[in-house]
Amino acid sequence: PEKFGMVNFNKQMKVSEIIDKPKKTRLKYMWGVIVWNYKFTEFLKTSVEEEGIRDFAEILNAAIKNNLKITGLKFDRGIYTDLGTFDELKKLYEKYSSK
Repeated sequence: PEKFGMVNFNKQMKVSEIIDKPKKTRLKYMWGVIVWNYKFTEFLKTSVEEEGIRDFAEILNAAIKNNLKITGLKFDRGIYTDLGTFDELKKLYEKYSSK
């Protein structure tokens, strides 16, 4: 979990908190993909340009506190590949380019 933003949500999948890169956690799910609408785009723009926030987990938590609807979707049997670094992207390319 120390590499990912862990997600806390209720039975209706409403996200209540993002805990960014915790050393330990009881949470089972992380966020890997985000889809949003124009309301969040405006919130994101304000957060970055006017408030100087650069951490995405911090922006998501602020959005939650400002009552923007953030809903999770679980992929219990999915496979997640982190592409946050060049080396991770290279590993993925090498794994699938020969097939």
